[in-house]
Amino acid sequence: MLEEKYLCISYFDEKIGPNILYCKPQKPDDIDFPDLTKLLEFNDTPGTFLFAFRRYQSINHIFYIKSKMARGGMEMLMISFLVRTSFFKHELGDVFNYLNEQSEILEKLAMKLTTLPSFIQVLHLHKKDPNEADLAQISNELKIDFLSLFNAFFEDLALDPEINIITKDAKITKKIYIIGQQHAGKSIFLKNIEASQFYRQKDFTLSTRILGVLLENVKIPSPRFNLEEPLDLSSIQGFIYLFRDATEENFNRLRKDLEVIMENAILQNKKTPLAILQNIMAGESSIDSNVFLNKITQTKEQATLIPLYFRSLNILKDDNGILNALKWLIFEIL
Repeated sequence: MLEEKYLCISYFDEKIGPNILYCKPQKPDDIDFPDLTKLLEFNDTPGTFLFAFRRYQSINHIFYIKSKMARGGMEMLMISFLVRTSFFKHELGDVFNYLNEQSEILEKLAMKLTTLPSFIQVLHLHKKDPNEADLAQISNELKIDFLSLFNAFFEDLALDPEINIITKDAKITKKIYIIGQQHAGKSIFLKNIEASQFYRQKDFTLSTRILGVLLENVKIPSPRFNLEEPLDLSSIQGFIYLFRDATEENFNRLRKDLEVIMENAILQNKKTPLAILQNIMAGESSIDSNVFLNKITQTKEQATLIPLYFRSLNILKDDNGILNALKWLIFEIL
């Protein structure tokens, strides 16, 4: 059975490269378990950041320890706390809040390790993914209490009573759904979100960290929504609507779909932000945001419950445009 929470320490071994020092519980036999060495390989900036993997959410703290044994005089380490699922019972913002609240514990553990006598020697075993027996043996030889220290911090994290994880009933989770017109690039857009978040992991701004936590909650609905029928918004926190050519026919279809969403949001008194994106290819003309939004008629109540965002972009190339649209959507939700 897979555990729900993991605490891991990885570090950069001068012979092996990025390496896992210790994980509790032991790393599972799970193809979706994150490769933390890759994260450490692409990121060497000290600090705390959130990162979303396909089946795990994580908060990570990179730090350095002065060392005469290291070639550059510094050992690079990363402490990671991982949660196995993003199905949280409450609003999506709770995912970010919960993980962010654990940052102080990770930083305290880093401080303890920095001052732990002889700990540097543990980092020079030059053994790929040492197990608990290896660490217990070297700790006894060096007379350091590494495992007890680590386990105490793991208990602080694992026994936190505030988190409520849902692993079976996905119906009560909150989602951001990608909808829109045929052949607008919805699947490509979803893949680009994942790629953009990975390659921007060195950006420690608040909005990028929130994006990482919410990554798994951006979905293409299956089966796809029939916007000609009543729409239950209880499990939805926002929409991304994609369309291609700015023809009169496509615009009328968009306006009709928007009217359905607004009507349901009013009836259910549910705030539902909507980011509208025109996917343009090379050589195609874009639409000015103000010109587009001026074509959309909203009452004051509709504008409050259904805030709108519009941008023309190439979803294959405009990573900044994608990220800005998602930042807007996330801040409207939070």
